[in-house]
Amino acid sequence: MDEAIDEALRAGRGVLAIGQHPALAWRVRRARERGELVAVLRGRYATPAAAASFAVRVLALLSLDPDAVLIGASAAVALGWREPAPGEAVEAASRRVQGSRPGFLLTRR
Repeated sequence: MDEAIDEALRAGRGVLAIGQHPALAWRVRRARERGELVAVLRGRYATPAAAASFAVRVLALLSLDPDAVLIGASAAVALGWREPAPGEAVEAASRRVQGSRPGFLLTRR
């Protein structure tokens, strides 16, 4: 993978927010075409392996909407009360991010 993309992923703890790295837009597009990156949420990218991670999905959501609130089982995971099940969706209430997306159960607040 491209060194600049790797650096941006490290800086974002596994999430690349394209709005913070507009100069990487064409590189991200090429990496997506090669299957090296996937869209987690609008403008938020991760490697396919990382995108399956509950923690990376939470980081992607919070980078898009810092005011989002984890609810239900996701709140229990965030508080350390339990471990996320493999493939468990992130449940959250958000004003900015709405609709159905794989790996997310989003409600409007």
